[in-house]
Formats: sequence, C-alpha cells, structure tokens
Amino acid sequence: MKPESKKIYKPERYLMKIILFFVVFVTFLTINCLGQSITWMKSYGWAGTDVANAIIQTPDNGYLVTGRSLIGMRVLRLDPYGDTIWNRVFPGTEGKKITRSADNNYVVLGQYASLTKFDINGNMIWTSGRYNNDAITADFIQLPDGGFLLCGAKDTLGILFKPHLIRVNSNGVLQWEKTYTQGIFDGVLKCLRQTSDNAVVYTGNYSNTDTITDELFIMKTDLQGELLFFYGYDTLRYYHGIEFIDETPEGSFIVGGGRPFMAKISPTGIIESYKNYYSNGSIMSFHGFSKTNDGGYIVTGAWDTAGNSQVFAVLILKVNSKLNEIFRRVYLYAENEDDDGTSIVQTLDSGYAISGRRGNEVLLDFLILKTDTYGNINTVGITPINNSIPTSYELHQNYPNPFNPSTNIKFDIIKAGLVRVIIYDLLGREVERLVNQEMIPGSYKVDFSAVNYASGLYFYRIESGEFVDIKKMLIVK
Repeated sequence: MKPESKKIYKPERYLMKIILFFVVFVTFLTINCLGQSITWMKSYGWAGTDVANAIIQTPDNGYLVTGRSLIGMRVLRLDPYGDTIWNRVFPGTEGKKITRSADNNYVVLGQYASLTKFDINGNMIWTSGRYNNDAITADFIQLPDGGFLLCGAKDTLGILFKPHLIRVNSNGVLQWEKTYTQGIFDGVLKCLRQTSDNAVVYTGNYSNTDTITDELFIMKTDLQGELLFFYGYDTLRYYHGIEFIDETPEGSFIVGGGRPFMAKISPTGIIESYKNYYSNGSIMSFHGFSKTNDGGYIVTGAWDTAGNSQVFAVLILKVNSKLNEIFRRVYLYAENEDDDGTSIVQTLDSGYAISGRRGNEVLLDFLILKTDTYGNINTVGITPINNSIPTSYELHQNYPNPFNPSTNIKFDIIKAGLVRVIIYDLLGREVERLVNQEMIPGSYKVDFSAVNYASGLYFYRIESGEFVDIKKMLIVK
C-alpha cells in the first residue's frame, strides 16, 4: 500500500497566483482603456509668445510637440492624457516639424535650416546647422539611406526667395544643397513627400517672371535633387500649397492650400478635380494635413467664428478619398480667443491629435487637442444627425418623454458659435450642462441620463447666438 500523500501548503504559490491575476487584469484594463478614444484640450504657456507647430504620437500612446518659444526651439513630451512628461529647449529658434527616425529616436527641424536629434527621454544626441545663413526650412523627410532632405527657400536678394533643398547624412552633416531659379521670380517649397518610384515630390507657391503673382506649383526631383518636372498653375493664383502633398495609389497627387481647398493632380500635371471648402461665407484657412487609415484626409486650420476676421477657432475637417467632406468641427479653448490649428495626425485609437496656438488675452500659448474618431472633444453623447445645414434654429422636444432613465434632445443651429444646452430643476437651479462648446451649423442629438436625479418636472434650455428656447421634460421613476 502506497503511503497517503499530503498536500503541502505553500503560501508563496497563492501569492504568485494573486500577483499574476492582478497583472493580467491591469494589462487587460489598460489595453481596453487605450483602445477607446481619450479626448482632451490643454494649453501650455511660458514667458513670451509660444506656438506649437507640429505633433506626432509616440509608441506609448503619448505625444511629442515642437514649436516656438521665447528662449529657443521647444519640445514637449506628453502622456496620453496631455500631461507633461518633460519639457526641453534645444538649439534653434523655432521647431517646424518633428519625425521619428529609423533608429527609433527623434529629429526636429528648425526654421533656419537646422536639425536636432534626441531620444525619447529628451537627451540630445546631436545638433547640426545652420546649414545656410540665407535659408529657411519648412519641411523634411528621412531618406532610405538614413539621411535627411530639407525643403524651404533661399534668400537671394534680401527680399526675394527661391525654392531650395538641403541634403544631409544620418549624422546631420551637409552633403549638398540646390536652389531652383529658372522661370521663378519669387517662391518657396512648403512640403515634400517621397514617392513610390523612389523620387520626391514637393508643393509650394511661387510667382513667375511674367505675372509676378502667387501661384500654386508642384515639382518632382530624384533623390539627388535633379528636377524631373515642374508644374505651375496660373488658374490657382493666390492659392498656396501648404503643409500637404500626397501620392495616390494610381500615381496622382493630392495637394491642399491655405485658402481652404484641395486638388487632385494627375502624374502629368493636369488638375483632375478641385474642391473648395468655404461655407456660408465664413473665413477658413488650412494649415495642417494628414492621410487617414481609411484613405481619406484630415485637415486642421482656423475658422472665423464671429464673421469679423478677429476671432478664430481651431478647425478640424475630414474628407474621404474623393475629397468630399465627411464632417467638420470647431473648438475654442475659451470664449473670445483667437485659436488656430497648425498640425494634425491620426492616433492609434483612430482619433486625432492637433497642435496649434492659443491666442489668449495676453500672449500666445501652445494649444494641443485630442479628439475621438469623429473630431469630438469631451462631447460624450453628442452626435451629428446629418451633414446638411438646417434653415432655421430649433430645439426639439426630448424623446422619449416621460422617460426613465435616459432621453435624447435634438437641436438645429444655423450659424457657427458657442452653443449651450443646460438642464434646470423646477426651482430654476442648474442641474447639468450637456453642451458648452463652439459648434458649426448642423443638426445634433445629445443624450441625457437621469440616473442620479429624482422624479419630477425639469426644463432644458438652449443658447446659440441670439437664439434661446426652453422646453419641459418629465422624469418618472
């Protein structure tokens, strides 16, 4: 007969199981939280005038932002919620663009032809430039061999500029530079992208020797800067290709401009389609663009909220691959400010991160926004009903009514501006503020949950410009 085995109690085994369960649970919770769109809008300011020019997302779901500050080229590292991890000022006057390098470090482009490389913790690896004392730079890319190509303009006569390229190696050492002068009276390169055929395409604005007026142009070079084509468009005078050019799968090019337009141009330089995004006479401008994972594009810039060219809000506009508008949103950090979006990227949770400037009453500050996939910020329960613009203001009766525990409220607005929808109790005390933000014309639905409120008669009130209306609703539990 075998002796009876006895189970030995080992507390450390149970402790390890508890720790393992806790780690798995926290990991699961973190993944699910990060899978949802976190939204926020925050301002960051220091002494002097500060403008955030570019933003990218880091692998940990945080962000790196660069821009201009009083004491130099500032770079911020933010966590997923917009809280500052570190804040550095590098050599240079203004950070224009930032990219993740092939070796998983980061490189920032300075306005005056300089580059600075640093690691994720903000430790500077090298800085190089100013490469040319007469050059300004607007955009850059890393090339297959690890080097960088910078585009911008060179000051040739003290007042006139010519499109200019600068090529450096992976350590920031200058290799060559080229200036393009033929047929160009004055002009700059605004942005560049590498193409599928291992060349580079650019866009910008220039004036030729005949008309001396600003025109959109695109050009293409090989990796050594040798010109392959140059197309100017006198039909698009005063339109600038700013921040954005993209190659489509069929080899055409999408360009966007400071005046709110986007155009599709064939590989031979023919304008295939053109879209203007002005709406109801409102002043708009496009500053930052990015391709989205559905083949469309997301744009940021400024929207004139008051119609007087004095108060602007951050604009977010989404279009599909055919350049048709899907939605637009506008946001102000605070009332009566002059805010503007400068750069935008799609985030890992399919939302959008926007850099810009906050024009407060004293000085300019960095302004960073994180939206959900529909361009909304802190608007849980607010849903655009359709893309058409209503002909009149209206506050609809809530449905269902009476209700328990939730209902929805529909409203129509015909002019961009601050919209408030507020719930009051029978004594006129404010119960909950459902909407309190800048909105564009449209029809919307907002959800209201009465889980925490007692049965009884309540009122809901809308304010949008001069339009004010109040309706009753009944909670029955």
